[in-house]
Order: sequence, then structure tokens, then C-alpha cells
Amino acid sequence: MMQAEFAQIKRNLTGVRCNIVGMAKRMPPEVLEYLQSMGKAYGKQGGKTAAKNMTPEERSARAKKASDAAAKKRTEQRLAKTAKNERSS
Repeated sequence: MMQAEFAQIKRNLTGVRCNIVGMAKRMPPEVLEYLQSMGKAYGKQGGKTAAKNMTPEERSARAKKASDAAAKKRTEQRLAKTAKNERSS
């Protein structure tokens, strides 16, 4: 698609609102294609750019926060699995 077509699609998106919880939202194929192209073009740059703009201390803090969140998730999964096994025994 051409840039002008993407701009038209983008203008059409601004007025779209959907507040129905639990319903699947369907997008027109051209909108989906536009969003996918933007994700492919710019999606991988976010983390690298953020890391470049951070100090070593900030990067360390961010990594620690991510590590703690992953450990918490693993613990919750392990506890849920253990509780499930105890109930079935």
C-alpha cells in the first residue's frame, strides 16, 4: 500500500471506539495490514532505543524488576500446580 492510503486509514481509525467487554473486535483487512507493517518496521526498536537512553544503573534496575516478575510468576504457577495435585490426591 502507498503512504497516502495508510494516512487515510489512520485518519479513519481515530473515531473508532468499542466499549463492549468480551466481544471480539474485528478490523478491516487494510487496517490490520497497516498495523502489522508498523509493528514490523518499528516494533523491535523500542527496547534497544530504551536501553541506549538508560544509564547502567537504570538498565540493571529494569532487568531486576523483570527477573523478579518472572520469578513471582514461576512461583505462582508452581504453587497452583501443587495445590491442584493435593486436591486430586
